Amino acid sequence: RISRRNAQLFALIDVAEAITQMSEVESLLERILNAVLRVMNLSSGCVHILNEDNESLELIVEENLTKRVSRMIKRFELGEGVIGQTAVLAETLLVSDTTFDRRLARPVVNEKIGSLATVPLVGRGGVVRGVLTLLNHVPRNFTEHEKSMLTGIGKQVGVALERANLLNELTDARTEWEETFDAMTDGVSIHAPSGKIKRANASLAQMFDTSAEDLVGIRCCELYHDSKKPRPDCTIMRTVTERMPQKVELNDRLHGRVLRVITDPIMNTENRVVGVVCTTRDVTDEKLIERRLIQQERISAIGEITAGIAHEVGTPLNIISANIEFLTRADKNLRNNEEIAAIREQTSNITQLVNQLLDFSRERPPEFTPVNINDLIEKTIGLLNHQLHGSDIKIRLNLAPYLPTVDGDASQIQQVLFNLITNARQAMENGENGEKMLRIVTDTAFLPTETYRRPHIVITISDNGRGIPEDALPNVFNPFFTANKEGGTGLGLAISHRIVQRHLGLLAIENNRTDGATATVRLPLSQS
Repeated sequence: RISRRNAQLFALIDVAEAITQMSEVESLLERILNAVLRVMNLSSGCVHILNEDNESLELIVEENLTKRVSRMIKRFELGEGVIGQTAVLAETLLVSDTTFDRRLARPVVNEKIGSLATVPLVGRGGVVRGVLTLLNHVPRNFTEHEKSMLTGIGKQVGVALERANLLNELTDARTEWEETFDAMTDGVSIHAPSGKIKRANASLAQMFDTSAEDLVGIRCCELYHDSKKPRPDCTIMRTVTERMPQKVELNDRLHGRVLRVITDPIMNTENRVVGVVCTTRDVTDEKLIERRLIQQERISAIGEITAGIAHEVGTPLNIISANIEFLTRADKNLRNNEEIAAIREQTSNITQLVNQLLDFSRERPPEFTPVNINDLIEKTIGLLNHQLHGSDIKIRLNLAPYLPTVDGDASQIQQVLFNLITNARQAMENGENGEKMLRIVTDTAFLPTETYRRPHIVITISDNGRGIPEDALPNVFNPFFTANKEGGTGLGLAISHRIVQRHLGLLAIENNRTDGATATVRLPLSQS
Protein backbone atom coordinates (compact mmCIF):
# COMPACT_ATOMS: atom_id res chain seq x y z
CA ARG A 1 0.00 0.00 0.00
CA ILE A 2 2.89 2.37 0.80
CA SER A 3 4.54 1.63 -2.54
CA ARG A 4 1.22 2.33 -4.25
CA ARG A 5 0.97 5.72 -2.54
CA ASN A 6 4.57 6.50 -3.48
CA ALA A 7 3.86 5.66 -7.13
CA GLN A 8 0.84 7.98 -7.06
CA LEU A 9 2.96 10.72 -5.46
CA PHE A 10 5.67 10.45 -8.13
CA ALA A 11 3.01 10.49 -10.85
CA LEU A 12 1.46 13.66 -9.38
CA ILE A 13 4.91 15.28 -9.25
CA ASP A 14 5.32 14.38 -12.92
CA VAL A 15 1.98 16.08 -13.67
CA ALA A 16 3.08 19.19 -11.79
CA GLU A 17 6.42 19.32 -13.63
CA ALA A 18 4.73 18.91 -17.01
CA ILE A 19 2.30 21.73 -16.20
CA THR A 20 5.03 24.13 -15.11
CA GLN A 21 7.78 23.26 -17.60
CA MET A 22 6.25 22.29 -20.94
CA SER A 23 4.75 24.69 -23.48
CA GLU A 24 4.19 22.49 -26.55
CA VAL A 25 0.54 21.41 -26.28
CA GLU A 26 0.71 17.86 -27.62
CA SER A 27 3.81 16.92 -25.60
CA LEU A 28 2.26 18.48 -22.49
CA LEU A 29 -0.94 16.45 -22.84
CA GLU A 30 0.88 13.19 -23.60
CA ARG A 31 2.95 13.48 -20.43
CA ILE A 32 -0.03 14.44 -18.27
CA LEU A 33 -2.20 11.60 -19.66
CA ASN A 34 0.52 9.05 -18.95
CA ALA A 35 1.04 10.37 -15.41
CA VAL A 36 -2.69 10.44 -14.55
CA LEU A 37 -3.16 6.88 -15.83
CA ARG A 38 -0.38 5.81 -13.47
CA VAL A 39 -1.92 7.73 -10.57
CA MET A 40 -5.31 6.10 -11.16
CA ASN A 41 -3.87 2.71 -12.09
CA LEU A 42 -5.94 2.67 -15.30
CA SER A 43 -5.09 1.10 -18.66
CA SER A 44 -5.92 3.65 -21.37
CA GLY A 45 -7.15 7.15 -22.02
CA CYS A 46 -7.25 10.18 -24.32
CA VAL A 47 -7.55 13.97 -24.39
CA HIS A 48 -9.91 16.06 -26.53
CA ILE A 49 -9.39 19.79 -27.09
CA LEU A 50 -12.01 22.36 -28.04
CA ASN A 51 -11.35 23.40 -31.65
CA GLU A 52 -10.88 26.97 -32.88
CA ASP A 53 -14.57 27.60 -33.53
CA ASN A 54 -15.42 26.31 -29.99
CA GLU A 55 -18.15 24.08 -31.39
CA SER A 56 -16.62 20.61 -31.18
CA LEU A 57 -13.99 18.54 -29.37
CA GLU A 58 -11.09 17.06 -31.38
CA LEU A 59 -9.00 14.04 -30.29
CA ILE A 60 -5.42 15.25 -29.70
CA VAL A 61 -3.57 12.48 -27.81
CA GLU A 62 -4.37 8.89 -26.86
CA GLU A 63 -2.76 5.98 -25.04
CA ASN A 64 -3.48 2.24 -25.45
CA LEU A 65 -6.73 2.74 -27.42
CA THR A 66 -7.76 0.23 -30.08
CA LYS A 67 -8.01 1.58 -33.62
CA ARG A 68 -11.77 1.06 -33.55
CA VAL A 69 -12.23 3.07 -30.34
CA SER A 70 -9.90 5.75 -31.64
CA ARG A 71 -12.08 6.13 -34.76
CA MET A 72 -15.27 6.16 -32.69
CA ILE A 73 -14.16 9.04 -30.45
CA LYS A 74 -12.29 11.14 -33.05
CA ARG A 75 -14.68 14.06 -32.71
CA PHE A 76 -17.59 15.05 -30.45
CA GLU A 77 -20.04 17.90 -30.71
CA LEU A 78 -20.64 19.80 -27.47
CA GLY A 79 -23.22 17.85 -25.45
CA GLU A 80 -22.68 14.66 -27.45
CA GLY A 81 -21.97 11.55 -25.36
CA VAL A 82 -20.24 11.57 -21.99
CA ILE A 83 -17.27 13.53 -23.33
CA GLY A 84 -19.47 16.22 -24.92
CA GLN A 85 -21.63 16.43 -21.77
CA THR A 86 -18.54 16.87 -19.59
CA ALA A 87 -17.50 19.89 -21.67
CA VAL A 88 -20.96 21.48 -21.40
CA LEU A 89 -21.49 20.76 -17.68
CA ALA A 90 -17.85 21.52 -16.73
CA GLU A 91 -18.07 18.68 -14.18
CA THR A 92 -16.09 15.47 -13.66
CA LEU A 93 -18.24 12.47 -14.66
CA LEU A 94 -17.50 8.99 -13.27
CA VAL A 95 -18.98 5.77 -14.69
CA SER A 96 -18.15 2.79 -12.47
CA ASP A 97 -19.92 0.25 -14.71
CA THR A 98 -20.65 1.06 -18.35
CA THR A 99 -23.10 -1.84 -18.65
CA PHE A 100 -25.86 0.03 -16.80
CA ASP A 101 -25.16 3.64 -17.86
CA ARG A 102 -27.61 4.83 -20.54
CA ARG A 103 -25.46 7.84 -21.46
CA LEU A 104 -23.05 5.50 -23.26
CA ALA A 105 -23.55 4.26 -26.79
CA ARG A 106 -23.81 0.50 -27.34
CA PRO A 107 -20.50 0.26 -29.29
CA VAL A 108 -18.61 1.54 -26.24
CA VAL A 109 -19.97 -1.33 -24.16
CA ASN A 110 -19.13 -3.79 -26.94
CA GLU A 111 -15.50 -2.62 -26.87
CA LYS A 112 -15.21 -4.07 -23.34
CA ILE A 113 -14.78 -0.72 -21.65
CA GLY A 114 -15.89 -1.51 -18.12
CA SER A 115 -15.57 1.93 -16.49
CA LEU A 116 -14.48 5.46 -17.36
CA ALA A 117 -13.92 8.93 -15.99
CA THR A 118 -14.19 12.20 -17.92
CA VAL A 119 -12.51 15.30 -16.49
CA PRO A 120 -13.10 18.84 -17.82
CA LEU A 121 -9.94 20.86 -18.42
CA VAL A 122 -11.10 24.18 -17.00
CA GLY A 123 -9.11 27.37 -17.49
CA ARG A 124 -9.41 30.81 -15.94
CA GLY A 125 -12.95 32.11 -15.63
CA GLY A 126 -14.39 28.59 -15.71
CA VAL A 127 -13.90 28.23 -19.48
CA VAL A 128 -13.60 24.57 -20.56
CA ARG A 129 -10.60 24.02 -22.87
CA GLY A 130 -10.93 20.26 -23.32
CA VAL A 131 -11.74 16.91 -21.71
CA LEU A 132 -9.44 14.25 -20.21
CA THR A 133 -10.90 10.72 -20.53
CA LEU A 134 -9.68 7.69 -18.53
CA LEU A 135 -10.78 4.15 -19.47
CA ASN A 136 -10.63 0.74 -17.77
CA HIS A 137 -11.42 -2.71 -19.16
CA VAL A 138 -13.38 -3.79 -16.09
CA PRO A 139 -15.86 -2.01 -13.80
CA ARG A 140 -14.19 0.11 -11.12
CA ASN A 141 -15.45 2.16 -8.22
CA PHE A 142 -14.14 5.75 -8.07
CA THR A 143 -13.79 7.37 -4.66
CA GLU A 144 -14.65 10.99 -3.81
CA HIS A 145 -10.97 11.57 -3.12
CA GLU A 146 -10.12 10.42 -6.66
CA LYS A 147 -12.87 12.60 -8.11
CA SER A 148 -11.58 15.63 -6.19
CA MET A 149 -8.00 14.91 -7.27
CA LEU A 150 -8.99 14.51 -10.95
CA THR A 151 -11.03 17.73 -10.84
CA GLY A 152 -8.03 19.59 -9.40
CA ILE A 153 -5.71 18.16 -12.04
CA GLY A 154 -8.23 19.18 -14.73
CA LYS A 155 -8.15 22.79 -13.55
CA GLN A 156 -4.35 22.87 -13.48
CA VAL A 157 -4.14 21.35 -16.96
CA GLY A 158 -6.77 23.83 -18.25
CA VAL A 159 -4.68 26.77 -17.06
CA ALA A 160 -1.53 25.16 -18.50
CA LEU A 161 -3.32 24.74 -21.83
CA GLU A 162 -4.22 28.42 -21.86
CA ARG A 163 -0.63 29.34 -21.12
CA ALA A 164 0.72 26.96 -23.78
CA ASN A 165 -1.75 28.28 -26.36
CA LEU A 166 -0.82 31.84 -25.48
CA LEU A 167 2.89 31.06 -25.83
CA ASN A 168 2.26 29.35 -29.16
CA GLU A 169 0.26 32.35 -30.35
CA LEU A 170 3.06 34.67 -29.28
CA THR A 171 5.64 32.45 -31.00
CA ASP A 172 3.54 32.34 -34.18
CA ALA A 173 3.04 36.10 -34.06
CA ARG A 174 6.78 36.65 -33.58
CA THR A 175 7.61 34.30 -36.45
CA GLU A 176 5.07 36.01 -38.68
CA TRP A 177 6.46 39.43 -37.73
CA GLU A 178 10.05 38.31 -38.40
CA GLU A 179 9.10 36.81 -41.77
CA THR A 180 7.23 39.99 -42.72
CA PHE A 181 10.14 42.13 -41.47
CA ASP A 182 12.63 40.24 -43.64
CA ALA A 183 10.27 40.05 -46.63
CA MET A 184 10.07 43.84 -46.94
CA THR A 185 11.94 45.14 -49.98
CA ASP A 186 12.84 48.36 -48.18
CA GLY A 187 15.67 48.26 -45.67
CA VAL A 188 14.21 48.49 -42.16
CA SER A 189 16.09 48.90 -38.90
CA ILE A 190 15.09 49.52 -35.29
CA HIS A 191 17.39 51.85 -33.35
CA ALA A 192 17.87 52.64 -29.69
CA PRO A 193 17.57 56.36 -28.79
CA SER A 194 21.38 56.47 -28.92
CA GLY A 195 21.27 55.59 -32.61
CA LYS A 196 22.58 52.04 -32.23
CA ILE A 197 20.87 49.39 -34.35
CA LYS A 198 18.92 46.84 -32.29
CA ARG A 199 17.49 44.92 -35.24
CA ALA A 200 17.80 45.04 -39.03
CA ASN A 201 16.06 43.17 -41.83
CA ALA A 202 17.60 41.21 -44.69
CA SER A 203 17.00 43.96 -47.26
CA LEU A 204 19.03 46.52 -45.31
CA ALA A 205 21.85 44.01 -44.85
CA GLN A 206 21.84 43.31 -48.59
CA MET A 207 22.03 47.05 -49.35
CA PHE A 208 25.30 47.28 -47.42
CA ASP A 209 26.74 43.86 -48.41
CA THR A 210 26.67 42.43 -44.91
CA SER A 211 24.45 40.32 -42.64
CA ALA A 212 21.61 41.48 -40.40
CA GLU A 213 23.50 40.14 -37.38
CA ASP A 214 26.59 42.22 -38.19
CA LEU A 215 24.49 45.40 -38.35
CA VAL A 216 23.30 45.01 -34.76
CA GLY A 217 25.16 47.31 -32.38
CA ILE A 218 26.59 49.78 -34.89
CA ARG A 219 25.50 53.42 -34.97
CA CYS A 220 23.58 55.06 -37.77
CA CYS A 221 26.54 57.36 -38.51
CA GLU A 222 28.71 54.29 -39.18
CA LEU A 223 26.12 52.79 -41.51
CA TYR A 224 25.13 55.84 -43.55
CA HIS A 225 28.21 58.07 -43.31
CA ASP A 226 31.05 55.59 -42.62
CA SER A 227 32.01 57.68 -39.59
CA LYS A 228 32.38 56.83 -35.90
CA LYS A 229 31.45 60.38 -34.93
CA PRO A 230 27.70 61.23 -34.79
CA ARG A 231 26.68 64.02 -37.17
CA PRO A 232 25.03 67.18 -35.79
CA ASP A 233 22.23 66.86 -38.37
CA CYS A 234 21.60 63.15 -37.64
CA THR A 235 18.06 62.24 -38.71
CA ILE A 236 17.61 59.64 -35.96
CA MET A 237 18.79 62.03 -33.23
CA ARG A 238 16.41 64.67 -34.59
CA THR A 239 13.58 62.13 -34.46
CA VAL A 240 14.36 61.46 -30.79
CA THR A 241 14.60 65.12 -29.77
CA GLU A 242 11.66 66.41 -31.83
CA ARG A 243 9.56 63.23 -31.34
CA MET A 244 8.39 63.60 -34.94
CA PRO A 245 8.91 61.56 -38.15
CA GLN A 246 11.78 62.76 -40.33
CA LYS A 247 12.72 62.27 -43.98
CA VAL A 248 16.07 62.86 -45.68
CA GLU A 249 17.87 61.88 -48.89
CA LEU A 250 21.52 60.90 -48.52
CA ASN A 251 24.16 60.78 -51.24
CA ASP A 252 25.97 57.49 -50.68
CA ARG A 253 29.11 58.33 -52.64
CA LEU A 254 30.83 55.10 -51.62
CA HIS A 255 28.23 53.04 -53.52
CA GLY A 256 27.24 55.74 -56.03
CA ARG A 257 23.57 55.92 -55.06
CA VAL A 258 20.90 58.04 -53.41
CA LEU A 259 19.16 56.68 -50.29
CA ARG A 260 15.86 57.98 -48.96
CA VAL A 261 15.69 57.52 -45.18
CA ILE A 262 12.41 57.89 -43.28
CA THR A 263 12.38 57.68 -39.48
CA ASP A 264 9.46 57.27 -37.06
CA PRO A 265 9.68 57.49 -33.25
CA ILE A 266 8.60 54.55 -31.06
CA MET A 267 6.70 55.97 -28.08
CA ASN A 268 5.93 54.24 -24.77
CA THR A 269 2.83 54.72 -22.63
CA GLU A 270 4.47 57.72 -20.95
CA ASN A 271 4.90 59.41 -24.35
CA ARG A 272 8.67 59.01 -24.23
CA VAL A 273 10.75 57.98 -27.25
CA VAL A 274 12.18 54.52 -26.57
CA GLY A 275 13.41 53.81 -30.09
CA VAL A 276 13.29 54.75 -33.75
CA VAL A 277 12.10 52.79 -36.80
CA CYS A 278 14.21 53.63 -39.83
CA THR A 279 13.14 52.78 -43.40
CA THR A 280 15.79 53.01 -46.12
CA ARG A 281 15.08 52.90 -49.85
CA ASP A 282 17.47 53.12 -52.81
CA VAL A 283 15.95 55.88 -54.97
CA THR A 284 18.85 56.24 -57.42
CA ASP A 285 16.79 55.10 -60.42
CA GLU A 286 13.81 57.16 -59.26
CA LYS A 287 15.94 60.32 -59.02
CA LEU A 288 17.50 59.59 -62.41
CA ILE A 289 14.05 59.26 -64.01
CA GLU A 290 12.94 62.42 -62.23
CA ARG A 291 15.93 64.35 -63.58
CA ARG A 292 15.31 63.02 -67.07
CA LEU A 293 11.65 64.04 -66.96
CA ILE A 294 12.60 67.54 -65.84
CA GLN A 295 15.22 67.71 -68.57
CA GLN A 296 12.74 66.49 -71.19
CA GLU A 297 10.19 69.09 -70.10
CA ARG A 298 12.88 71.78 -70.26
CA ILE A 299 14.03 70.59 -73.69
CA SER A 300 10.44 70.47 -74.95
CA ALA A 301 9.84 74.06 -73.82
CA ILE A 302 13.14 75.24 -75.30
CA GLY A 303 12.31 73.38 -78.51
CA GLU A 304 9.11 75.37 -78.96
CA ILE A 305 10.97 78.64 -78.35
CA THR A 306 13.84 77.78 -80.68
CA ALA A 307 11.46 76.79 -83.47
CA GLY A 308 9.84 80.21 -83.27
CA ILE A 309 13.20 81.99 -83.15
CA ALA A 310 14.53 79.98 -86.10
CA HIS A 311 11.54 80.89 -88.26
CA GLU A 312 11.75 84.56 -87.23
CA VAL A 313 15.48 84.72 -88.01
CA GLY A 314 15.19 82.63 -91.16
CA THR A 315 13.08 85.12 -93.11
CA PRO A 316 15.40 88.18 -92.84
CA LEU A 317 18.39 85.87 -93.26
CA ASN A 318 17.06 84.63 -96.58
CA ILE A 319 16.51 88.25 -97.67
CA ILE A 320 20.12 89.16 -96.75
CA SER A 321 21.48 86.12 -98.60
CA ALA A 322 19.36 86.87 -101.66
CA ASN A 323 20.45 90.53 -101.74
CA ILE A 324 24.14 89.55 -101.48
CA GLU A 325 23.73 87.22 -104.43
CA PHE A 326 21.90 89.96 -106.35
CA LEU A 327 24.62 92.54 -105.63
CA THR A 328 27.51 90.24 -106.59
CA ARG A 329 25.78 89.32 -109.84
CA ALA A 330 24.99 92.95 -110.66
CA ASP A 331 28.50 94.18 -109.88
CA LYS A 332 31.30 91.71 -110.62
CA ASN A 333 33.78 93.87 -108.70
CA LEU A 334 31.94 93.02 -105.46
CA ARG A 335 32.59 89.28 -105.79
CA ASN A 336 36.06 89.62 -104.27
CA ASN A 337 35.13 92.36 -101.83
CA GLU A 338 36.30 91.45 -98.28
CA GLU A 339 33.25 93.02 -96.60
CA ILE A 340 30.88 91.10 -98.86
CA ALA A 341 32.84 87.88 -98.20
CA ALA A 342 32.59 88.46 -94.43
CA ILE A 343 28.83 89.05 -94.70
CA ARG A 344 28.43 85.87 -96.77
CA GLU A 345 30.51 83.81 -94.27
CA GLN A 346 28.59 85.04 -91.23
CA THR A 347 25.29 84.58 -93.04
CA SER A 348 26.28 80.98 -93.73
CA ASN A 349 27.16 80.46 -90.05
CA ILE A 350 23.79 81.87 -88.97
CA THR A 351 22.02 79.66 -91.53
CA GLN A 352 23.80 76.62 -90.09
CA LEU A 353 22.73 77.65 -86.57
CA VAL A 354 19.12 78.11 -87.73
CA ASN A 355 19.17 74.63 -89.27
CA GLN A 356 20.49 73.19 -85.99
CA LEU A 357 17.73 74.98 -84.09
CA LEU A 358 15.13 73.54 -86.44
CA ASP A 359 16.65 70.04 -86.15
CA PHE A 360 16.54 70.34 -82.38
CA SER A 361 12.93 71.52 -82.28
CA ARG A 362 11.59 68.91 -84.71
CA GLU A 363 10.34 65.61 -83.29
CA ARG A 364 11.09 63.48 -86.34
CA PRO A 365 10.62 59.86 -85.30
CA PRO A 366 13.49 57.55 -86.26
CA GLU A 367 13.00 55.13 -89.16
CA PHE A 368 14.18 51.83 -87.72
CA THR A 369 16.23 49.39 -89.79
CA PRO A 370 19.05 47.01 -88.78
CA VAL A 371 22.19 49.15 -88.41
CA ASN A 372 25.79 47.92 -88.42
CA ILE A 373 27.46 50.24 -85.92
CA ASN A 374 31.04 49.35 -86.93
CA ASP A 375 30.35 50.29 -90.57
CA LEU A 376 28.69 53.52 -89.46
CA ILE A 377 31.71 54.48 -87.32
CA GLU A 378 34.12 53.91 -90.22
CA LYS A 379 31.92 56.00 -92.56
CA THR A 380 31.78 58.83 -90.01
CA ILE A 381 35.56 58.73 -89.53
CA GLY A 382 35.87 58.96 -93.32
CA LEU A 383 33.75 62.11 -93.36
CA LEU A 384 35.85 63.71 -90.60
CA ASN A 385 39.19 62.28 -91.69
CA HIS A 386 40.45 65.54 -93.18
CA GLN A 387 39.64 67.55 -90.03
CA LEU A 388 41.11 64.92 -87.70
CA HIS A 389 44.40 64.61 -89.59
CA GLY A 390 44.53 68.37 -90.02
CA SER A 391 44.51 68.63 -86.23
CA ASP A 392 47.28 65.98 -85.91
CA ILE A 393 44.89 63.61 -84.11
CA LYS A 394 45.72 59.90 -84.15
CA ILE A 395 42.78 57.53 -84.38
CA ARG A 396 42.72 54.15 -82.68
CA LEU A 397 39.76 51.90 -83.50
CA ASN A 398 39.00 48.76 -81.49
CA LEU A 399 35.79 47.53 -83.10
CA ALA A 400 34.43 44.19 -81.89
CA PRO A 401 34.21 41.62 -84.70
CA TYR A 402 30.79 40.11 -85.42
CA LEU A 403 29.10 42.96 -83.55
CA PRO A 404 25.31 42.42 -83.57
CA THR A 405 23.15 44.99 -85.32
CA VAL A 406 20.87 47.47 -83.59
CA ASP A 407 17.43 48.63 -84.67
CA GLY A 408 17.83 52.31 -85.46
CA ASP A 409 17.86 55.22 -87.86
CA ALA A 410 21.30 55.13 -89.49
CA SER A 411 21.35 58.85 -90.32
CA GLN A 412 20.38 59.86 -86.77
CA ILE A 413 22.91 57.51 -85.13
CA GLN A 414 25.56 58.84 -87.52
CA GLN A 415 24.68 62.37 -86.40
CA VAL A 416 25.33 61.27 -82.79
CA LEU A 417 28.71 59.80 -83.76
CA PHE A 418 29.54 62.93 -85.78
CA ASN A 419 28.73 65.22 -82.83
CA LEU A 420 30.66 63.15 -80.27
CA ILE A 421 33.76 62.79 -82.46
CA THR A 422 33.66 66.52 -83.31
CA ASN A 423 33.44 67.38 -79.59
CA ALA A 424 36.44 65.13 -78.88
CA ARG A 425 38.42 66.76 -81.71
CA GLN A 426 37.65 70.26 -80.42
CA ALA A 427 38.62 69.27 -76.86
CA MET A 428 42.01 68.01 -78.07
CA GLU A 429 42.62 71.01 -80.32
CA ASN A 430 42.32 73.26 -77.29
CA GLY A 431 44.24 70.92 -75.00
CA GLU A 432 47.82 71.16 -73.85
CA ASN A 433 48.87 67.51 -74.30
CA GLY A 434 51.54 66.70 -76.86
CA GLU A 435 50.10 63.61 -78.56
CA LYS A 436 46.40 63.79 -79.44
CA MET A 437 44.65 60.43 -79.39
CA LEU A 438 41.05 59.54 -80.28
CA ARG A 439 39.96 56.03 -79.24
CA ILE A 440 36.72 54.43 -80.39
CA VAL A 441 35.73 51.01 -78.97
CA THR A 442 32.66 48.85 -79.59
CA ASP A 443 31.57 45.80 -77.62
CA THR A 444 28.53 43.73 -76.70
CA ALA A 445 26.97 43.57 -73.23
CA PHE A 446 24.52 40.70 -72.90
CA LEU A 447 24.18 41.04 -69.12
CA PRO A 448 22.32 44.03 -67.64
CA THR A 449 24.30 46.72 -65.84
CA GLU A 450 23.23 48.88 -62.90
CA THR A 451 22.23 51.67 -65.29
CA TYR A 452 20.96 49.69 -68.29
CA ARG A 453 18.80 46.60 -67.91
CA ARG A 454 18.76 44.98 -71.37
CA PRO A 455 21.30 43.32 -73.73
CA HIS A 456 22.99 46.05 -75.76
CA ILE A 457 26.04 47.22 -77.64
CA VAL A 458 28.45 49.73 -76.13
CA ILE A 459 30.25 52.49 -78.04
CA THR A 460 32.94 54.46 -76.21
CA ILE A 461 34.59 57.54 -77.72
CA SER A 462 37.56 58.74 -75.65
CA ASP A 463 39.95 61.65 -76.05
CA ASN A 464 42.95 62.92 -74.09
CA GLY A 465 41.99 66.58 -74.29
CA ARG A 466 41.30 69.05 -71.53
CA GLY A 467 38.26 67.22 -70.14
CA ILE A 468 35.07 68.82 -68.82
CA PRO A 469 34.91 70.95 -65.65
CA GLU A 470 33.29 68.91 -62.86
CA ASP A 471 30.64 71.56 -62.21
CA ALA A 472 29.70 71.47 -65.91
CA LEU A 473 29.18 67.68 -66.19
CA PRO A 474 25.56 67.67 -64.91
CA ASN A 475 24.60 70.24 -67.57
CA VAL A 476 26.29 68.90 -70.71
CA PHE A 477 22.99 67.69 -72.21
CA ASN A 478 21.16 70.96 -71.59
CA PRO A 479 20.37 72.92 -74.77
CA PHE A 480 22.68 75.92 -75.43
CA PHE A 481 25.07 74.84 -72.67
CA THR A 482 28.71 74.64 -73.73
CA ALA A 483 31.93 74.18 -71.81
CA ASN A 484 33.90 75.28 -74.88
CA LYS A 485 35.52 78.64 -74.14
CA GLU A 486 35.91 79.30 -77.87
CA GLY A 487 32.16 79.18 -78.29
CA GLY A 488 29.67 76.79 -79.91
CA THR A 489 25.93 76.50 -80.17
CA GLY A 490 25.57 74.11 -77.24
CA LEU A 491 23.09 72.00 -79.23
CA GLY A 492 25.25 69.07 -80.40
CA LEU A 493 25.07 67.03 -77.18
CA ALA A 494 21.43 67.98 -76.53
CA ILE A 495 20.46 66.71 -80.00
CA SER A 496 22.59 63.56 -79.56
CA HIS A 497 21.04 62.86 -76.16
CA ARG A 498 17.53 63.16 -77.58
CA ILE A 499 18.35 60.86 -80.52
CA VAL A 500 19.78 58.17 -78.23
CA GLN A 501 16.70 58.39 -75.99
CA ARG A 502 14.45 57.91 -79.04
CA HIS A 503 16.40 54.72 -79.72
CA LEU A 504 15.71 53.53 -76.13
CA GLY A 505 19.40 53.87 -75.38
CA LEU A 506 21.62 55.67 -72.91
CA LEU A 507 24.25 58.38 -73.46
CA ALA A 508 26.68 59.26 -70.67
CA ILE A 509 29.78 61.46 -70.54
CA GLU A 510 32.44 61.40 -67.84
CA ASN A 511 36.00 62.56 -67.35
CA ASN A 512 38.85 60.07 -67.57
CA ARG A 513 41.04 59.41 -64.54
CA THR A 514 44.00 61.08 -66.23
CA ASP A 515 43.24 63.39 -69.15
CA GLY A 516 40.26 63.94 -71.40
CA ALA A 517 36.73 62.58 -71.35
CA THR A 518 34.79 59.53 -72.55
CA ALA A 519 31.34 59.43 -74.11
CA THR A 520 29.51 56.09 -73.76
CA VAL A 521 26.54 55.17 -75.94
CA ARG A 522 24.42 52.10 -75.13
CA LEU A 523 21.90 50.91 -77.75
CA PRO A 524 19.64 47.84 -77.45
CA LEU A 525 20.32 44.89 -79.73
CA SER A 526 18.03 44.14 -82.67
CA GLN A 527 15.02 42.03 -81.68
CA SER A 528 15.24 39.82 -84.77
